[in-house]
Amino acid sequence: MFAVTGATGHLGNNLVRILVSRGYAVRALVLPGDSLRPLEGLEVEIVEADVRDLTSLERAFRGAEGVFHLASVISLAPGDEPLLEAVNVGGTANVVEACRRAGVRRLVYVSSIHALREPAEGGTVDETCFAGPADLPDAYSRTKARATELVLGASGEGLECVVVAPTGLLGPYDYAPSLMGRAILDVARGKFAVTFDGGYDFADARDVAEGIVAAWLRGRPGQLYLLPGEWVSVPFLVNTVCRLAGRPLPRVHLPYSFMMGVVGLVEAVGYRWINRQALKILATRAVISSEKARSELGYRSRPVAESLEDTLAWFEAQGWLRGVRARAVARQAGSAGGFEALVMTANRVIEAGQACLNLKLRGSRLTGAEANVLMFLYTHGEGVIQEDIVTGMELTRPAISRTLRELERKGYVHRYPAERDRRSRQVFLTDRAFEEKARVEEAYRQIVAAATEGIPEEKAGEFLGYLRRVAENLDAYRKELKMDKAG
Repeated sequence: MFAVTGATGHLGNNLVRILVSRGYAVRALVLPGDSLRPLEGLEVEIVEADVRDLTSLERAFRGAEGVFHLASVISLAPGDEPLLEAVNVGGTANVVEACRRAGVRRLVYVSSIHALREPAEGGTVDETCFAGPADLPDAYSRTKARATELVLGASGEGLECVVVAPTGLLGPYDYAPSLMGRAILDVARGKFAVTFDGGYDFADARDVAEGIVAAWLRGRPGQLYLLPGEWVSVPFLVNTVCRLAGRPLPRVHLPYSFMMGVVGLVEAVGYRWINRQALKILATRAVISSEKARSELGYRSRPVAESLEDTLAWFEAQGWLRGVRARAVARQAGSAGGFEALVMTANRVIEAGQACLNLKLRGSRLTGAEANVLMFLYTHGEGVIQEDIVTGMELTRPAISRTLRELERKGYVHRYPAERDRRSRQVFLTDRAFEEKARVEEAYRQIVAAATEGIPEEKAGEFLGYLRRVAENLDAYRKELKMDKAG
């Protein structure tokens, strides 16, 4: 029998589902008054307990072969530091002691990627980056690091301890919902229609739960394993949710400096999932390694796009989203002319815009593809991993590789050699690229202004007609540019 703390949480109930599906007996620990909806329909024993109460834990752990400790407080608010200390550190100490008193053989503790230090200049984060709580930026990170130290140090004398550290979580069965779940709901409901700079590593809660079970089965005592997913940009996340939900893609992209300046206002209008610390986290560019978990535990993670699709389908099944599938199908078909006409017109817009950009930048010896990659690098910062450009721009690896080779030859970027393979190479902008930045941005502004000239804002919803008008404007602008060049 297994005991699970934090069993009603997003990750906790996904773990319980996997254990039950494999025929294990599960004792789910819940706080008094907790909603039991995440555990409805599951054959589990429910026991009320609080990690701050050693006696309740000892009673709940009796007869358990293993304990999965997931219960914690996640907060970046300064006033929550005493609660973070009591639950994340004191509660974990109680879990270890209760395991010893109850004769539990193995404990798997779920820590956090925030318990590790990020290496300088966007290097790779792996298990060697764990160094305790010193110099970590906030109370949540420090308490998770202290708890991790405590569990790793407790392994031995009859109790085997293994620690796993996931990154951000996506996926179904997000009953609360979590901060990320609320963000996805806001975008899918059309309440948040901009993108901004930054990105993060997200894993599917179902895959992380599988990794936790693998840590029980195959993890080495006294070891830490990272369970990351895939780094994706904020624009990729927002645009993917919009496409899946049948919403228009955002037309506004905000720079990081602007978001930091208005973060208080953004919180005040109801976007509680955006705050200053969250924006700082989204500004990081470190790659998180899953190599140890993959080789020792057999850990695997699915693409973020698949997780988002499953998350939206689950939200709709709960009645939290109305008409998502119907809107997506209708939008895919187009308001007139069908899906084929929509694709043809969209391709026409892309080709016309690319031609305009090539003409505007001919004097700089930059092609449109090279300018597009430069714009991606300008908005995503230094040290971008080459594979992230493929993901963020949705272009093929050979196309990106060719473009980067040309930009390197022309002196706009340089790439560090890869440690493992070419896809993990880091790309940095040169001084020449920054000197060119204003020229590239001005070219984009002029093309966008020409493309949308004379189109009323309220007509943007008629997507196919809107695209046709944009294409017509771009074609006219391209002719003007050709005449200017000829003159």
